[in-house]
Amino acid sequence: MTMIGAIALDGFRGFMTIESGTSANVFEAFTEQQLVAPIRSDLGRWRMGLIETPLEFTAEPAENAENEIVGGLNEITEKIIGGAITVHRALGPGLLESAYETCLAFELAELG
Repeated sequence: MTMIGAIALDGFRGFMTIESGTSANVFEAFTEQQLVAPIRSDLGRWRMGLIETPLEFTAEPAENAENEIVGGLNEITEKIIGGAITVHRALGPGLLESAYETCLAFELAELG
């Protein structure tokens, strides 16, 4: 599984999850849609005089987005580790990795 996310100056820009590995084409499409397109839009509105500046250069939105991401990642991490501990306690040691993997996938699906 691959997760791609982006933080822009105005906050969290986008997030995408892919069931398998990603390719250059997928990453390029994500970058174009989530990062480049909004910048082009801001530049166009600035040229038409609709906004004062095309970009606001402050760290506050990025910091807020980072805190939002870190909080979300901590929650996800807690679920993954908690699920792994639950599975290991239920199955005990000594089984093949595939058994733990299957049970962990089920446990994580139950946790949401």
